[in-house]
Amino acid sequence: MHIAQDIQTWFAGRPKIEVIPWPPKSPDLNVIEKTWIKLKERRCELLKKILLGIRTSCEVKFLISSRIRTIFSSTLISCLVESEKW
Repeated sequence: MHIAQDIQTWFAGRPKIEVIPWPPKSPDLNVIEKTWIKLKERRCELLKKILLGIRTSCEVKFLISSRIRTIFSSTLISCLVESEKW
């Protein structure tokens, strides 16, 4: 229930509005608290997806760069052997 006198007076002047007493700071009755919880959960899910995407991207880049290094080094060795400068 609102404890501010101005708010109580405003409600008192509107008999069609039923004032329901709620315990102060009750998270289970507070819609905003539930919204914040859902928002935090969604943020965590999104961060996990982003981090997984970054990790996957890094793994792919590493595999590609490893393959390129392997091809480059084997090509370099082949060239040196063929040119008899090895």
